[in-house]
Amino acid sequence: MTRNRLRFLVPLFLAMPMVLPAAACAAMGPEGGQSVTEADAGATRTVATGQSVEVRLQAQLGTGFSWIAEPVDGLEVGMPSVTGDTGIPGAAETQVFRVKVVAAGSHTLTFNYSQPWQGGQKNARTVTFTITGS
Repeated sequence: MTRNRLRFLVPLFLAMPMVLPAAACAAMGPEGGQSVTEADAGATRTVATGQSVEVRLQAQLGTGFSWIAEPVDGLEVGMPSVTGDTGIPGAAETQVFRVKVVAAGSHTLTFNYSQPWQGGQKNARTVTFTITGS
């Protein structure tokens, strides 16, 4: 294989693990149509068990920061999809998470805006929502 072909194929293979989960997540729309954003921090949403709520958080992914959900019993947080890619380096984008309620009760859902690597800045911003499964 020529060197030029390898330059094309290697980035393609490296990007595939990130593209496939995001595409799968984008196909799962929130059944109840409920969503929350950073402006709704502290809000409570009641969702039927088995249904989902959409969490939309702005990020500047080019800086290495991204939103990371803390694990919560009773909720399944999917891999985020990304919307709003303008093609401008450093422009704001939106990470969209689908959060499925798998158990009834009150669940505190926390997202931290961090650089996930060792030595990266942690918890530059934090948002918390309460998801009540009914």
